[in-house]
Amino acid sequence: MLGSDRLRRSFEPIPTVVGGTGLGGDIRLTFASKMSYLVLLVSFLAIFIAFFNSNARTIDVLAASLQNGSYSDSEIIDLARQKHFDDFFGTVASLNIRHPEGPVNADERHKMRWLYKTVEASVYRYAADHLGTKTAHLLRVLHSTAYLMLTLVMTLLIMIRISGRNSGNFVAVAAAVFFAWFTFTNIINYAREEWTFIETFCIAAGIYFSLDRRLVHFLIILLLAVSNRETGAGFGVIYFIINWRTPWFWLPLIASPVLFLAVNADLFSQYFWHYVQVLLMRDPIQPTAFDFWKYPLLVAIKSIMQIFVIAAPIFVTVHRALGGPGSGRLALITAIYLLVLLKGVPINNMFPYLLLLPVVFGLAAMAVRNSDDLDAKVA
Repeated sequence: MLGSDRLRRSFEPIPTVVGGTGLGGDIRLTFASKMSYLVLLVSFLAIFIAFFNSNARTIDVLAASLQNGSYSDSEIIDLARQKHFDDFFGTVASLNIRHPEGPVNADERHKMRWLYKTVEASVYRYAADHLGTKTAHLLRVLHSTAYLMLTLVMTLLIMIRISGRNSGNFVAVAAAVFFAWFTFTNIINYAREEWTFIETFCIAAGIYFSLDRRLVHFLIILLLAVSNRETGAGFGVIYFIINWRTPWFWLPLIASPVLFLAVNADLFSQYFWHYVQVLLMRDPIQPTAFDFWKYPLLVAIKSIMQIFVIAAPIFVTVHRALGGPGSGRLALITAIYLLVLLKGVPINNMFPYLLLLPVVFGLAAMAVRNSDDLDAKVA
């Protein structure tokens, strides 16, 4: 149990390294060694190759389903690329049906993700029309690569900002653990849906700008979050908790639902209660950890073991970090997101647990802040 003094200290403001780190300082001081830049370069290439191969496998599967002996291999690949985009554009078109299509259905919440996907689809369509389908597919790969790479960079900046450590060893170890976490959540379901990549970046950037109390920057990220996914309606809680009782700390908490309603004004102005029910409804076909017994026994056991693989290091990290100034604030944010995931995500889907990565890494930085391991603090 935490003593009262230790608990009080855990909810003090989060101390950070002042000067020389992050976007506001000299990037040469942020990533202090050539090894750090090498790690970032290798990370970018690894992410790009992973997404390129994932996209290629999707095209190959589609090509195999279209093969009927009437087309050459190159024609089949071109048809598969076109079908891949047609499916994507069809999904975006369904998000732009701005009225109920029947009884309340949990999947209707996807309509609240229309704005970002509509802009993204417009870019791909322009590229496909003017530069060719191959180029449009490459842009889609670069889109995913950019968000995961930016998430890595922002997560590293959070760790450097909190711990004051920026050696090549520190960056390399952090990047390795980052990819281990990503690989586990991604491989389990063999899935790639880009809403989670964007939201994870928003959380990383939101934490970083909250640490620096950059309210305007945070509000820009908030707009991206609410246009990407309905969970953006609660995104302001990050700034609210980290900057408790500082000037304007409450503004993002109010701005989050206001911006969310503004982005989806056409839905909520005419069908308010219907879409409130959509947000509150749980999917009966895909039970969560709160009703795991609805799954077959072996599926439930396997899923619970997968959650344990994620949860165990989180609890260890929280335990190691608690007691340090500000650790309770990040632990509270972690608990909120973990509860949302356990209550809202199907128990056999681990991919959304990627969202926890930036805040848990922030706690890990607190745990090593006073350690002599991985030395070379920021000068």
